[in-house]
Amino acid sequence: MLRRFSNGYGMVRQPSPELDDLYAFYSVQLDRYLRTKPSRKIGTFAERDMIWDLLLEYWRKLKTSGKLAGKCPEEKLSLFRRTTVFFPSFVEPDWGDPSVIPVNFVRKQRLSAAERCICGSGLPYLMCCGRTHGADELLTGSF
Repeated sequence: MLRRFSNGYGMVRQPSPELDDLYAFYSVQLDRYLRTKPSRKIGTFAERDMIWDLLLEYWRKLKTSGKLAGKCPEEKLSLFRRTTVFFPSFVEPDWGDPSVIPVNFVRKQRLSAAERCICGSGLPYLMCCGRTHGADELLTGSF
């Protein structure tokens, strides 16, 4: 049932693969933006609309560049994380370390997207702890 309703990013499947990619890009970048805010929330509808418009502009540039052609969701997600969006900010943001590598320390190996998650849920890592959080989760802070 989970595989039927989720996409390659571990998010709710959208009506088209292009929308799956758009919402994954939006979620990755929205998470990055919210990490710069102490409240980790969007304060107003105007701010939400401004962020959406900004990210949509970056998405269109990325899509028309042809960099997404022929890539699997895991490769696209890596590209989304490497894409730098310049958000308006009055303070210097702390992005943290974007090069987090999932590792199973018991086996002393890197986790691949298809391997079982180390949390014990029985789901593949990319659909459990390694999934991309949806915009609704990021906006409400319920992740």
